[in-house]
Amino acid sequence: MSLIEYDIEILKHPEFFNWIHWNLILWAIGLIIHGLWVFGSNPLFVKDWEKRQIKKYMEKEASAEETIGNG
Repeated sequence: MSLIEYDIEILKHPEFFNWIHWNLILWAIGLIIHGLWVFGSNPLFVKDWEKRQIKKYMEKEASAEETIGNG
């Protein structure tokens, strides 16, 4: 039996698809846990960070315009 025939036989086996489903489920659970670990339990903190960054850049731009205006 060649390797290709063996691979085809594995694909025909019903347990193969069960393995795929379990693999997808476990990856999804892992990604969810990782996301909670990275973003904490409140992923909305990103908006707060974004607002702070916008404010920082606006203040920097305003001070640069004042410097140009005074020069």
